[in-house]
Amino acid sequence: MTVARAPHARVSTAECPQRPHGSVSGALAADAPCPVVVVSPDAALREPGPVLVGEEGSEHGRRAARQAQALAAGLGRDVAQIHVEDGDPVEELARAARERRACLVVTGTRGLGPLRSEFLGSVSTGLVRTAGRPVVLVSEHACA
Repeated sequence: MTVARAPHARVSTAECPQRPHGSVSGALAADAPCPVVVVSPDAALREPGPVLVGEEGSEHGRRAARQAQALAAGLGRDVAQIHVEDGDPVEELARAARERRACLVVTGTRGLGPLRSEFLGSVSTGLVRTAGRPVVLVSEHACA
């Protein structure tokens, strides 16, 4: 894995030669002082749509929404906030990202770690695997 980081970076990027595994990207994002963008090999790049973010009312969700607003402003894009009340949030957010042709999907991370995520599930890991677009992981340490 190659990690690109500049002094005072607002976002870090990681290049993975294979499909990024959730525990790798999650571990990278967990302590990062800035959001981490994970781009899978099959990600649709340069989509014309909005920056998409899931909003469920938690501090993790509010942090992701703030980051989505900042990224959208810098990209000249709208923000699409998706509220998932019923169903699987990974499926609903990935479907919305495809339907709206989102340029990015932004999600907060809880830092569960690979073992707890395996049993409890992880929205961020699921989105990295299924969204089909770049996913921005925003940890509790990342500033918006």
